[in-house]
Amino acid sequence: MKVILLYPKTGFDIPGVSIDLPLSILHVASAITDVSEVVLIDQRVEPDWEDKLMCELSNANILGISSMTCPQITHGIEAAKIARRMSPRTKIVWGGAHPTLFPDQVLDSGYADHVVVGRGEERFREMLGYPPAPTKELPYHLLRAGMEKYIGGQGRFDKDTRALIIVTASGCPYKCAYCASSLFPRTSESVTHVIDRVCRLVDQFGINAIAFHDEEFLINTNRSLAIAKGITERLGGRSSGFRWWCQTRMDSLERLGPQGLEILWESGLEAFQPGIESGSERILKMIDKRETVEQFIRINLLLAQYEFSPLYNFIVGFPTETIDEMKETLNLAVTLLDNNPRAQVAGVYILVPYPGTEMFDASVAAGFIPPKKLEDWANFSRQHTLTPWLVGDVKKFVEFASITSRFVDGKRLAKRLQLVRPTPYWNEDALLGLAQCVQKQWVQGDISNVALYKSVNSLILGNYQ
Repeated sequence: MKVILLYPKTGFDIPGVSIDLPLSILHVASAITDVSEVVLIDQRVEPDWEDKLMCELSNANILGISSMTCPQITHGIEAAKIARRMSPRTKIVWGGAHPTLFPDQVLDSGYADHVVVGRGEERFREMLGYPPAPTKELPYHLLRAGMEKYIGGQGRFDKDTRALIIVTASGCPYKCAYCASSLFPRTSESVTHVIDRVCRLVDQFGINAIAFHDEEFLINTNRSLAIAKGITERLGGRSSGFRWWCQTRMDSLERLGPQGLEILWESGLEAFQPGIESGSERILKMIDKRETVEQFIRINLLLAQYEFSPLYNFIVGFPTETIDEMKETLNLAVTLLDNNPRAQVAGVYILVPYPGTEMFDASVAAGFIPPKKLEDWANFSRQHTLTPWLVGDVKKFVEFASITSRFVDGKRLAKRLQLVRPTPYWNEDALLGLAQCVQKQWVQGDISNVALYKSVNSLILGNYQ
């Protein structure tokens, strides 16, 4: 049995900035290497991926394609077309977030013979007809481009940091109306196993930082503190120069209390990415966020005492959301930046109505017509403006918020640009003046000059090429 596992391009693949390990195919590979010959192909870092795919297809039984809801679908379809043309006998299997949400539609597309729903490790092995097996280490040696392609600060840490990402748990107990994470089963690795994995990565690849990509890393206070203590004991934590990053909620941070936050600080916690989402109390209740604006402001002030670097996410474009409510979100973002000099804004993203969520049903009720074809979902990303209520001034405001969010903190974009190609023109000092202009417009609700910001954005992105 020979299996090819392919990770398609995502549409935003910048070396050193947005290209992390293709964990989805690595995890599937870890579950089947004992029963199959496995070939991994990562379109993002292998310029000759097409030649490699055509060569391997000659005797491959299965081509597995992983995809999220984004332009990654388009690039996955490209690979599927090659397989259909070059090796009709090879079965095509799709997995990942999007096929889990839309199994029937993916099958109807003609680009898939099977769909893996849920956790790929278990389902893929089961599909091959084998009983469950103990979890194995990820087969990093199968990455054809080599591990160095994925090691780096990636905008989470300083440019000289050698970091990698791992996932130690899946699913989320919260059921925010816009998020599909709660649709996936909850699993978590033991504290001992997590610490052992991190230590092996340090020994194998000389890394000095780790990014935990669990949906909500700090949800279990006892577990997260035990992991932090283990990092300090085994790797020295902050005192030895080790750093780590995670995704979490603001209330999870508050539950840890001053003593818990001190433990995280000593272990080397550098930054984390909470979803704030909205500055409107009505919207926060509508999306069942279970947090308040007052909490966000209070906890942000607490975090400033420890010199953590929170990276805040926001969402606009909810059905029924007004311009005034979106202004509240932008005002909250500026308040958080003012109150915490180390705070940054990851972005102001635009709602995508994911199937299976409450917001999907609300969106359909508000006039959203879901795409009928797999390929049409590729147009939906966190910057889309395709939902029917985004019209007129509302659409203009959403576009303004999304594009200017890249400049508003004056820090994150500068850090990422320096990772790719250091230049004196777009360093933190140069972008500070632009950030101050954006913050002033956010506070005033002034959405003028959006064309100018789009031009600046295009000019800066040219530096990535």
